[in-house]
Amino acid sequence: MSMESPIEKKEQLKKYYFFLGGEDLEMHAIKNLLNSHKIPYLQTSTGWGAKANEFENEIKTKTAEGYTPVKIELTGGIDGVEDLIDVDHHNEQSATAPASILQVCELLGIQPDRNIQLVAINDVGFSHGLLKFGATIEEIQKI
Repeated sequence: MSMESPIEKKEQLKKYYFFLGGEDLEMHAIKNLLNSHKIPYLQTSTGWGAKANEFENEIKTKTAEGYTPVKIELTGGIDGVEDLIDVDHHNEQSATAPASILQVCELLGIQPDRNIQLVAINDVGFSHGLLKFGATIEEIQKI
């Protein structure tokens, strides 16, 4: 079993191009995560209910450039794009999928730190979930 060097890992991360849905704390944290790892993304609208087809031209362009497109909390697909990765935990995925930020971490091979865990728990369980997780009052106020 070979281990990837940090350079190989960094090269692997370049293959994804993220397309982001509506702005909330979780999406803001996802953008921070992507920025910190210099992973490209596009967010044209910060409103809820964004659809993948709003990014159709950009998704097809990035796919042609060799990227694997990843849509985060965007509904629908894009005709002719077979490898479009769907990251979401709302609607039909809500019962089984972890928070979107945790799915992004898994996809990129990043171990979520406590702040990412708190953001994820807040997004699906709000303050009740944070208390159950053992978050401090200071952490809850910060989130």
